Amino acid sequence: MKAIGFLVLTLAMSVIAYSEAVGGMSLDRESLLADMYIAKDYEFDRVASLNPAGPDGGDVMKPGEVREIADIKGPAIISHIWFTLSRKADYVLKDCVLRIYWDDEKEPSVEVPIGEFFGLGHGRYYSFHSIPFEVGNERGYNCFLPMPFAKRCRITFENSPDHGLRRLFYHIDYKRVKQLPPDALYFHAQYRQAKPTNFEDNYVILEAEGRGHFVGLFYYNRPRRGWWGDGGERIEVDGRVIPATGQEDYFCQGWSFGKGEQGLRFGSPLYESADKQDLAENAFYRFHIEDPIPFKKSFRMTMRHGIKNERREDDYSTVAFWYQTEPHKPFPKLPPAKERYHSVKDKTPEANGGIPTEQIEY
Repeated sequence: MKAIGFLVLTLAMSVIAYSEAVGGMSLDRESLLADMYIAKDYEFDRVASLNPAGPDGGDVMKPGEVREIADIKGPAIISHIWFTLSRKADYVLKDCVLRIYWDDEKEPSVEVPIGEFFGLGHGRYYSFHSIPFEVGNERGYNCFLPMPFAKRCRITFENSPDHGLRRLFYHIDYKRVKQLPPDALYFHAQYRQAKPTNFEDNYVILEAEGRGHFVGLFYYNRPRRGWWGDGGERIEVDGRVIPATGQEDYFCQGWSFGKGEQGLRFGSPLYESADKQDLAENAFYRFHIEDPIPFKKSFRMTMRHGIKNERREDDYSTVAFWYQTEPHKPFPKLPPAKERYHSVKDKTPEANGGIPTEQIEY
């Protein structure tokens, strides 16, 4: 599809720069750059935060404010979303929410806390590099997944209700096109959590209806005791169950997760379970770059916690990414900000992944 080709071309230069250093992977330079010299039939444009005072600018926001940061007329394709935030506290990543609306829909197709959307779980900051997402060492959050729309795109940002950002910085890069391919699908991202898990049932990652394809997820967990892995994913495509062998296997590992790593398609950029079994904070991702999972009517993905959904009470949260026709199945209600935190706290902000508030302001 043209969307896949577009994604590859958009990411070519950044992928080549780190392909040899990340996860021992490499990509074929010739194939990635094969069409770079072909004339492009689109108009590049950008929506950006205000910058009236030089490097100290940015959109000024109030606590709890919901700000519309983009309203773009289609047809167009978003090619890159970049954010950086003016605070380092854990509540910023958990409390602030990104929402995206396509055409004239009333309910969002993307509704995710800002940290989890960019792969940062537990209110923690860490850098990693993959094909669809990259987080830089100095808190530059990047998404390169293409997002086509026919009529209109609205993007909103909800500030933390109690403390909030003072300033918000962002770029929304997009390409104006004459028309979209007839089979272009709309991008979706959905956040879910279980804090703690219900040990009687699989943890639900996504339930979608319509025609589309699943392209990957971020998966965050915080086990309370002992080994939590081995329970595999369960993927149902139009009612057909896809065989699975284990949780680590889905994330392209084998025997546990080692010390954690990052790759272009899979990774565990935050992995504490190698050193402690209680209240470790872990983050994983898997992206189906070459092999999106298509569905004609429905898609459902769940994950067992433990080998046999044993009596565990861990904290799980996920962000699923997929493309589909509209309308989409209604999303579960997003939990209030205070309910997105862990069900059991450590004794200190540092141990729980936070940074003391007095250290956060620029």
